[in-house]
Amino acid sequence: MSTTEPSEQTGKSASRGPKTKGFDHHSETKERASVDITELAEQVGEQMAKHTARPVNMTELAEEAKNQLAKLTGLKPVSVTGAAKDERGWSIVMEMLEMVRIPSSTDILGEYQMLLDDDGNVLSFERRRTHLRGQPIEKER
Repeated sequence: MSTTEPSEQTGKSASRGPKTKGFDHHSETKERASVDITELAEQVGEQMAKHTARPVNMTELAEEAKNQLAKLTGLKPVSVTGAAKDERGWSIVMEMLEMVRIPSSTDILGEYQMLLDDDGNVLSFERRRTHLRGQPIEKER
């Protein structure tokens, strides 16, 4: 029986060319494509979840700001003294320990203002002033 003639037993054409046992190039390509599409869909879903409107938790945002400023400056965060949102982003004000002294009431603290986007990424920061820990702070008018 030739490989190009119909089989007398089944009435169907016999396969042409060499057979690779258990290997189908088309099914491998389809499987790889479906995996790639699935991975792509997951990536797009994750990106969309990041950018969908969700309420921002001010506590988490302030904590993230403290961690980021500590990494940027190498200083220890003392406290968050203010937080507000405007058209530019989140403004966070915090005190950082700049110099330890004895007694601790004479430690030098720096007051820093940070601007963060809605995802908690630092857009800018600056030290506004320094003061002694025990020194009363006058409110700006």
